[in-house]
Amino acid sequence: TGADDETTKQRAFACGATDFITKPLDAIQLLARVQAYVRYDQTARKLTEQSANLAEQSIADLLTGLPSRRYLLQRGEQDLAFARRQGRDLTLTRIDIDGFKQHYRVLGDEGSDRLLGWVAKILIHNARSEDTVARVAGAEFAFHANNIGIAEAGVICERVQSAVAREPFVDGDHTVPVTLSMGL
Repeated sequence: TGADDETTKQRAFACGATDFITKPLDAIQLLARVQAYVRYDQTARKLTEQSANLAEQSIADLLTGLPSRRYLLQRGEQDLAFARRQGRDLTLTRIDIDGFKQHYRVLGDEGSDRLLGWVAKILIHNARSEDTVARVAGAEFAFHANNIGIAEAGVICERVQSAVAREPFVDGDHTVPVTLSMGL
C-alpha cells in the first residue's frame, strides 16, 4: 500500500492481513518476508503432519496393529456408559501370554514381536466384529464385548485358547507351544 498510517494498518490486520508492506517496495525486505512466510508454512505443515502421526500412534499399537491401551480405556468408558443406559452387559477380558519371558529368550526381539502379532491375529479372528481388542502392555491384551455376559464371554475365551493350542507358533527353526491366561 501507499498508505502507512496506523488506521490503515489496523484495518488491514482486522481484515485478515498477515503482513503490511508500504511503497516504495524494498526488494530485500520483500524477499526476506516471503522467505519467512514460506518457512512458517513449511513448519506449520510439518507440525500438523507430526501431530496427526502422534495422535495415530497414541491409539494404535504399531507392532500388532491393534488399538492401544489408551484407546481401549476411552472406548471402554463409552461402552460402559451405553451399557448402563441400556441395562445391557459389558464384559472385559484380560489375556496374558504365559511364560513370555522364556519365549523371548528363545525367540529374541524379532521372533517375540512376531509371536505378539500372531496372538493378535488369533484374537481378532476369534472376537466379534463389534468387540474392541487391544494390546495393553508387553505380552498383555484385552478385549471388551458389548451385550454379552460372563458365560458367553467364556465361550469366546475358550475359542481363543483352542485356536492358540491347536497349532504351536513356528518361527524359523523354533516351534513354541503357546498358552494364554485369561480373566473375565
